[in-house]
Amino acid sequence: NYKVDGIHFDDYFYPSKSFNDDTSYNKYGNGINKDDWRRANVNTLIQKVYTKINSIDSSVSFGVSPRGIWKNATTDPAGSATKGGQSYYDIYCDSVAWIKNGWVDYINPQIYWTFENSVAPYGVLVDWWAKQVKGTNVKLYIGHDVSKTEVASQIETQVNYSRGNSEVDGNIFFRAKFICENSTLQSKLRQLNKFTHKQLKGINRYEKESNNRSNKKIPKTGRADDLFWGRRTFQ
Repeated sequence: NYKVDGIHFDDYFYPSKSFNDDTSYNKYGNGINKDDWRRANVNTLIQKVYTKINSIDSSVSFGVSPRGIWKNATTDPAGSATKGGQSYYDIYCDSVAWIKNGWVDYINPQIYWTFENSVAPYGVLVDWWAKQVKGTNVKLYIGHDVSKTEVASQIETQVNYSRGNSEVDGNIFFRAKFICENSTLQSKLRQLNKFTHKQLKGINRYEKESNNRSNKKIPKTGRADDLFWGRRTFQ
């Protein structure tokens, strides 16, 4: 019904380790370890969605915003120097496999913490995700939870840190509602986006058509669904 620029999945896969899927597992598991079977199910979903989207319109981007931590390095040396929940084990989300196999056009990890967070430091995770996409065609957009006061207060530092990494292609903020309700945050984002930056590169239709679109301003209603973005500037 709509000429969309992309299809985006949030971080919801298996709801928990205790999810009751015994009937399906007994029927389709074929003797595979249940945890591996669940991850394979999620991987199949991601791969098939990517393939289907490309078969319909290859200019439409497909991406996912997984939790910020794949695995902790204490569990797997390939993981990040963090101590938090691990999406690989907790919700059977192998986001690294999606990157390495090219099943997504972009990845948007939810790095929803501050630099000082002892469990999941922002800078550590940005650098870790940058290493995962290096040498691939997958774009990396860093996710920020600006509903958190501590994150919103250091958003300039966070964005500038990510921009300093050549593997990072942009930043995404959760969510529009919190930007509309926070005039200080709006001011910070305007300042950050005064200059042309690469945050929207890779969104093919946007790149092709952006010259024909007029910049729009944030309406005064404060409704999240009324938020419009200008060509490459937060208006």
